[in-house]
Amino acid sequence: MRKLALGLVLSIAGAAAIVLSAGHDATAGGNSVTQTGIDLDVTGNTGNSLGTIESTLGNIPLNTPFEIDIYAKGVPVADPGLNGVGGELIFDGSIVEVINPVITQALPVLHYSHDTANIIPFEVFDPRPNSTGIFRFDSIDLQIPDASESGDGVLIRLTLQCKAEGVTHLGITDVSTSDPPTLGVLGGPNGFFDVEQELEADIGCGVPLGGTTTPAPISAPPCARRSARCVPARKSSTRPLCATAT
Repeated sequence: MRKLALGLVLSIAGAAAIVLSAGHDATAGGNSVTQTGIDLDVTGNTGNSLGTIESTLGNIPLNTPFEIDIYAKGVPVADPGLNGVGGELIFDGSIVEVINPVITQALPVLHYSHDTANIIPFEVFDPRPNSTGIFRFDSIDLQIPDASESGDGVLIRLTLQCKAEGVTHLGITDVSTSDPPTLGVLGGPNGFFDVEQELEADIGCGVPLGGTTTPAPISAPPCARRSARCVPARKSSTRPLCATAT
């Protein structure tokens, strides 16, 4: 069943990328996103604006949900523009778990923020709650022609919960890309935008860390410290987004 779901998602996402690119000028616009990353303070973040980015957070109460944002900065005006995101959140499943994604029109996220009346959301997420240490997410706007979003904003908001005391690094990647793998940001003349810099995060569940020590309202913050790190840019890829299960 898991393999069947993966194949279905790959087929639909691949077809979406091809259809969304049809009729566009492949030479138009830029192909680099300035930064993607994880923000541990969702205060002030929306689909088309970002507050202060927080990459370390400690003293997060156990068994209390908290939210994080995966975001993009500097998405260029391109043809086609931003129309989706795909990747994996990497974490220590013995310390923290993913409870749920918070996405679609309710947020809204950057790739749904331009023409909200006509978006056609296609979304696939790994089963929740997830304590495996890898949580796959994919979200695409199938609207044709695409709304060509650009700028700064939230790509996906996730609800996490601390299970045990300890520290964990939160990373983001995308198994469908390489050189090295970074978050998959769908759009631009090559199908995927390059990511110039990727800022990851560290949280402490029930233990202190540098940075903010009180989470933004929803209930609580994340777990662990290593040190926020930047992942170098990857080469352009035309490989489709992939996901693992509904």
